[in-house]
Amino acid sequence: MVNRTLTKLALISKRAREDSKFQFTSLAHLLDEEFLRGCYKSLGKEKACGIDGISWHQWGQHLDENISNLVARLKAKKYKPLPAKRVYIPKGDGKRRPLGLPALEDKIIQKAIARILEAIYEADFMDFSYSFRPKRSCHQALKALNDTVMFKPVNHVIEAGHRVAILAVDPSSAISGGSILGDKTRMETLSRRDEAYIRPSPAGTTLGGVTRRSRETLLLCEASGFDVIIVETVGVGQSETKVADMTDMFVLLLQPGSGDQLQGIKRGIMELADLVLVNKTDGDLKSLATQAASEYREALHLLRPRMADWTVEVQTCSALENTGVSEAWDIMSRYQEALVSGNLLGPRRAEQSLSWLWSEVQDSLLADLHADSEVRIHIPDLEAAVSSGALPAGKAARKLLEIHRRQGEK
Repeated sequence: MVNRTLTKLALISKRAREDSKFQFTSLAHLLDEEFLRGCYKSLGKEKACGIDGISWHQWGQHLDENISNLVARLKAKKYKPLPAKRVYIPKGDGKRRPLGLPALEDKIIQKAIARILEAIYEADFMDFSYSFRPKRSCHQALKALNDTVMFKPVNHVIEAGHRVAILAVDPSSAISGGSILGDKTRMETLSRRDEAYIRPSPAGTTLGGVTRRSRETLLLCEASGFDVIIVETVGVGQSETKVADMTDMFVLLLQPGSGDQLQGIKRGIMELADLVLVNKTDGDLKSLATQAASEYREALHLLRPRMADWTVEVQTCSALENTGVSEAWDIMSRYQEALVSGNLLGPRRAEQSLSWLWSEVQDSLLADLHADSEVRIHIPDLEAAVSSGALPAGKAARKLLEIHRRQGEK
């Protein structure tokens, strides 16, 4: 036999999920005999009695009569709950915790109303909500928290409510000119998120760790609603710093045990860093990473930061164990706040635009030079002369530029 009230509750739950603004009215008719009988049977049989002194077994000796009487009083609006019985439970510290025990028929009504409200409001709960939900407990909440922290890959910035675009630049082969472009495979968890966009690009012949069109791609991502844009450069040496001219913050990611500690005493790339992250702070490399971070902090005291009111920090982290990531993001957030509060964001963006202007001029002139048919005719002979040592490279370059200028005057 199908419980009609349970069927109605299923329909109510379905409507609540489909239309969150729908208002339910006249739900008292759901408190019929069949539904209340089911609520009675779901109560604990050996629970303590309320102020009426009636146990679950005693009330059930005349179950049909008691249920009919309860429904009649509900319909006649004559039902009134009894006061809860106050008892005290001893605690481990010697104190006592108060506890209220409702009468048995009040427990039945409470169970029935709870089931109706659960059908309506369960759709509003997030999956991570555990309090006051059916078949969920504080123990399950603690287990879920432990499983999330220990085993679930976490995308910290996305979990904070941001949309993230990652422009990853892969080094191109000097022999074949090709690139692996395996960033989406490397960022397996992130690539499955709708809030993330990963764009791998080959560096080609462009120096500076970025591609020629990285700036245009960055602006497109910003216009598409991505509020956090990470430009991951080739990062092969001291000269790969062009990305510092197109981003608000320059983060230098290093690993211990690779000789990078020696770079800390040179200016080069270190003086451009707004934050230094030492990755792989886990396993056998943990102590080495901690030592490397300490050395970087000492080295940074010898350098002047890009922003006068900002002290460049060194933070250890582990992508494997997902540690130090939230701390690194907090530093980035504070840096952004410092830019805005110090009215430095506008001037920095203006500097980025000027850098973009002259970079585009340089790239366009070089492209025009290579596209000049007269220049292409003379290139093999001049390259041969430079290779053989018959002509200095500087003089050969001036000849090519002179040929190009003459072509432009025609």
